[in-house]
Amino acid sequence: LYLQILQSTRAMGQSLERTPSSFATKTEEELRDHFLLILNTNYEDQAYGEAFNKDGKTDILIRVDGRTVFIAECKWWNGKAGIDSALAQLYGYATWRDSRLALIFFVRAKNVTSVFDTAATTIESREEIYELSRDAAQRELRCRLHWPDDDDRRAELTVQFFHLPPR
Repeated sequence: LYLQILQSTRAMGQSLERTPSSFATKTEEELRDHFLLILNTNYEDQAYGEAFNKDGKTDILIRVDGRTVFIAECKWWNGKAGIDSALAQLYGYATWRDSRLALIFFVRAKNVTSVFDTAATTIESREEIYELSRDAAQRELRCRLHWPDDDDRRAELTVQFFHLPPR
């Protein structure tokens, strides 16, 4: 399911990129709602926005048969410091059982390659990350990590980037 969900978010993000002027001024919440629209068509009202899980409300949460199968945070890119806070936020919403995570970054910057490289370097340097691969074609980072407070627990994290330059 995780790979199918990522394909849905990827397709939605690429659709936004095709008409960036329609979305460049939207808030994170408004953009998230577009993702929820497509996710709920595929997962029949199992995708929730601002859903409470563990320590707060995550942007996107998908539960199937009572089991959380996907947790994501949506953020406007604001530099490498934003990665640390986004990850802390994401970890705060994920329980020990939740192992399929995503960060979705909306990027206004002109040089998206630089953003992608900065994010990769920043995430790769984190101690909980033990494997990182770069999908240059999709502009995604795929990570395997040790759970922050349990070295024996593993999780997957995908970081997606969508370019929405200002008008």
